[in-house]
Amino acid sequence: MKNHDKAHQIIKDFEEKTGYKVVYVTASGSKLYGTDTELSDTDYKGIFIPTKRSVLLKNDLPHYTLNTNNTKEKNSSDDIDFQLHSIYTWFNGLKKSETGSVDILFSMWHSPSTVYENTKFTNLMKNKYNIFLNKNMKSFIGYALGQTKKFGIKGTRYSELDKFVKLFADWTNEHINSKMDENGSWDILKDLINKQNYKYIKFVKAAGPKGSNHYNNEIEYLSVLGKLFSGNVTNQYVNERIVKLYDQFGNRTKTVANTASKTDFKALSHALRVALETEELLKSNFIKFPLKDSKLIKDVKLGLIDVSQVIDNVQQILENVDVLLENSLLPENVNEEIVNTLLLEILDVYDTHNI
Repeated sequence: MKNHDKAHQIIKDFEEKTGYKVVYVTASGSKLYGTDTELSDTDYKGIFIPTKRSVLLKNDLPHYTLNTNNTKEKNSSDDIDFQLHSIYTWFNGLKKSETGSVDILFSMWHSPSTVYENTKFTNLMKNKYNIFLNKNMKSFIGYALGQTKKFGIKGTRYSELDKFVKLFADWTNEHINSKMDENGSWDILKDLINKQNYKYIKFVKAAGPKGSNHYNNEIEYLSVLGKLFSGNVTNQYVNERIVKLYDQFGNRTKTVANTASKTDFKALSHALRVALETEELLKSNFIKFPLKDSKLIKDVKLGLIDVSQVIDNVQQILENVDVLLENSLLPENVNEEIVNTLLLEILDVYDTHNI
């Protein structure tokens, strides 16, 4: 029996057992992203709508899971992981921009991954999907950062910061309370930094701070891993901020050489994927499957790309995401009233058996 046939049987059994209505199921994970290999198992995720009776009695299921692999061995290509979410659980995930919930939403435009759908439901969601778009990207960004932390390394950025913290402390030792641009020190610092050939620590031009006389003009900043410092701040202020940034890396940081053999490339590929998805969502208010960078993500998954390069790439994308969030016209959060109205509409349609 093919995996899709197994999925259809699981759907049928679930509906008969619970009386709930399954309205959508998609292949998820690597087979949705376009990063699957011959050894990949099949993950399915979907949505069900509970009966009004179970909702009123507060005994409805939040979710349902099933794995066809009953052994202790790793899933094979013949095994499937099957997961259904209540419409309530899914909506809550969408409101918080949780990665799994958002993936399900945008998978509805990718028909090859669709296993089962009620077209009235999917058409309704396609027409209303934009009500869930918001700037609350903590789940996406947190997931990407969490995956990179598994490696205990931070790549080139950490190496540069490690050197710069020492260099800056030595340079400001005798004039810690002075402003960075006093007595020609700005040009001296610039010359010192340029000699280091840093990639992520440099001088850049950007708009002046809000509320300042330079707001409408470009001024020069010292950029340390994307953090901007004007010449008007004291050396002590900069020193405290870069030390704090350095401490965030913590004791987890080690050299790539010592950790490369232990790297979980699958987790690293997830970090890159989620970072790219976040960037795409903020740029276009949409995520298209399979992902346009699926080959790159797959290469990372297979360990074909240098770990340091990937981590630097992820962090650069997340820095871009910070800028996109700042300039985004999306609301800070979803409109709860609009979402609740849609939820009630779906429940009413289901309850009259029109869905």
